[in-house]
Amino acid sequence: MKKRLIILEKSQLAANLYGAEVSDLFYADVAVCPEDIDVFLREKPYFAIIFGDPMPEKKVLEGLLARNPVLLGLRLIHIGEDPMRSPTGFEFVRRPLARGDLLKGLGTPLPRPKKATMAADAGRFVNKRVFGRRPLASEVLFNDESGRPIFKLAGHDISLGGMFVDGGPGLKRGTLIFLSFELKGEEVFATAEVARTSDEGMGVKFLGLTREAEELIASYCS
Repeated sequence: MKKRLIILEKSQLAANLYGAEVSDLFYADVAVCPEDIDVFLREKPYFAIIFGDPMPEKKVLEGLLARNPVLLGLRLIHIGEDPMRSPTGFEFVRRPLARGDLLKGLGTPLPRPKKATMAADAGRFVNKRVFGRRPLASEVLFNDESGRPIFKLAGHDISLGGMFVDGGPGLKRGTLIFLSFELKGEEVFATAEVARTSDEGMGVKFLGLTREAEELIASYCS
């Protein structure tokens, strides 16, 4: 049976990524301010609370703990860039996250992959391709609305139409994402949407590329 956790995160995109990463094992409720946590804790039992950056100020956090002593029995996670800013009693998880980092912080092993059903699906996807595609050995960052890197995955291949990345959180088809990656020594930024997912990874479709990025990808794939 799935347990419940709370994600305190102002960025909707970051909250979506964290929630998708743990969705096989947890139900996630998203809080945008510490007061939301008070409400959630009055309604349901929780296993953990995930705090994104920036962490609440010390005074705010102390007030939250004073109002909700049950927090001392929950698993508390801080996702950030600097472990020195992680309060005592919190498990620190470094951002950008790699696959499995958040579940490890929650003390939960990565779920065993389901039996691959990609072959038939891959065939259907290949038939729809209209652009030349080349392997991509580059780290791909999933960023939030402000450009903060939230998740990192390994690129698999790329074309002018989109790319495939290995692994990744189980985002729903049609989810809007902001990507950045290096190609031929240049950094590329792209707005994209999730086209398909499988145990092997995620196919994304580019929605917005600058002319310079289009020319760079076209040159790489030619």
